[in-house]
Amino acid sequence: SYHRSMFLKTTIAISVPALFASISDPLLSIVDTYWTGRLSVHSLAALGCCTSIFHLAFNCFRATTSATTTLVASELSSSSA
Repeated sequence: SYHRSMFLKTTIAISVPALFASISDPLLSIVDTYWTGRLSVHSLAALGCCTSIFHLAFNCFRATTSATTTLVASELSSSSA
């Protein structure tokens, strides 16, 4: 029961930051689109081009984060066993 409780706490400690990282990109895009859409149609069109470049860079870093999280979790599980 103690090990299960520690496993649950560790899983939540790792998954909550990963969840916020996954939610931040779409949320940022929605907020940008809303506020830019209030300016003008031309600003909104320019945002479309910039957003695709931003998503590319953001997803490259997110892939690095996912890989690092997997490696750290694997190392922690092997060292605790």
